[in-house]
Amino acid sequence: VVPPLPIDPRVPEILTRGYWSGGDRSVPNLYRPFTMVSLAANRTFLGEGAIGYRLVNLILHALVTLLVFALGRRLASAYPGASRAVRPALLAALLFAVHPVHTEVMGLVVGRAELLAAAGGLGCVLAFLLGREREGRPGAVGPLVLYALAVACFVAGFLSKENAVVAPLLAVMAERVGERRDFPRRFALLSGAALVAVLGVRYAVIGSLDSREFVSSVD
Repeated sequence: VVPPLPIDPRVPEILTRGYWSGGDRSVPNLYRPFTMVSLAANRTFLGEGAIGYRLVNLILHALVTLLVFALGRRLASAYPGASRAVRPALLAALLFAVHPVHTEVMGLVVGRAELLAAAGGLGCVLAFLLGREREGRPGAVGPLVLYALAVACFVAGFLSKENAVVAPLLAVMAERVGERRDFPRRFALLSGAALVAVLGVRYAVIGSLDSREFVSSVD
C-alpha cells in the first residue's frame, strides 16, 4: 500500500488569509497563496533548513532561464536568419541567468514569489504563442487547450505575485513581433474571465483589491 503524500494541514488556512499572516494575526495586505503553498510544501518535503528553500529557488531560476531561452528563440525566429535564432536566444538566457538584478530574488527565500510569477508569466506567453500557431492546423493539441494552459500559467503567476497580471498583455504583444494576425478574441475572453475570478477571490479574502495595510514609499 502506497502511503498518502503528506499535506501541510495549514494549506486551507493559507488559501483564506493574507500573505504575511501568521499565528492568530491576519494581515489583509496581499494575497499570494500559490507562493505560500509552495513554501509549505518545501517545508514538508525538505525540512525547515534554509538549504532546501534555496535549492528549490535555484531550480526555479534555472527553469525561468530556460523559458527565457525558449521565448527568445521563438521571437528571434521572426527575423531573417531564423536558422541562427539560437544565438541571440542563448545570449539573452545567459545574460538573464547571471544578471545582478536577480541578487535580491536569489539571496532571499521570499524571492520565491518573483520566481513563480516569472515562470507563470513566461509560461503564459509561450503557451499562447504555440496556440496561435496551431490555429487552423490539425494536431493532437488544439489551440483552445493551449490557451487554457496559458491562462492557467497566468493564474498561477498572479497568485504568486501581482506583477504577473501583465502576462496576457505581454503574450498578445509578443505575437506582434512576428506575423500579425487577427486579434485573439478567445484568448482575451479566457484570460479576462480568469482575471475577474482571481480578483474576486482576492477581494473575498483580504476585503480589497489593493493592500489595506501601510506600504512603505520604498516598496
